[in-house]
Amino acid sequence: MDLQQEPALNMKTYCYIKEGKIEKSDVLPTNWNNISNFYLLSDEELKKHGWLPLEEQQYSGDLQPGFHIFADKVVQVKFPESTPEDIPASRQPVTKTFLPTTLSAAQEFSTSIFPANDAWKNIRIRRNLLLRISDKYMLMDFYQEMTPEQQQAMIQYRKELRDIPQKYKDAELVVWPEIPAHGTG
Repeated sequence: MDLQQEPALNMKTYCYIKEGKIEKSDVLPTNWNNISNFYLLSDEELKKHGWLPLEEQQYSGDLQPGFHIFADKVVQVKFPESTPEDIPASRQPVTKTFLPTTLSAAQEFSTSIFPANDAWKNIRIRRNLLLRISDKYMLMDFYQEMTPEQQQAMIQYRKELRDIPQKYKDAELVVWPEIPAHGTG
């Protein structure tokens, strides 16, 4: 008799990220948002739905204890079971989202981390993230290094980002402006 084995359940812990915050942390549900066999999806597919794998680390001084949200995973830093004296007891666990520092990385990050269940809210979050990252190009030391064409392109890019809510009535029709050449690094 040939017995077929059930596929091993994905017992890895994941975090559901909504609007850049951890909503829940658990093993994947069998079904979620009308998706059957949700736990069988690849990490890449899960990421599109706002679920990131949780990785646990012991405190080593690099990251503060707590949850740290990256573009591809969530890291939970824990104190060792017996807290050594060199770790101050006053250090409270934190939840921190590590935002990308370049416009091209922000474009990718903003489309992957926010699930598309509230289109206009996610558009605002993405637009604000892109504006925040492009702010540095308006600072005098960056701005003076750009050519007049690059300066004008960056000004136009930021204006197009700010104008998105007025320009589009339907969130599904939003076309994101192209990142200027100087903003890709």
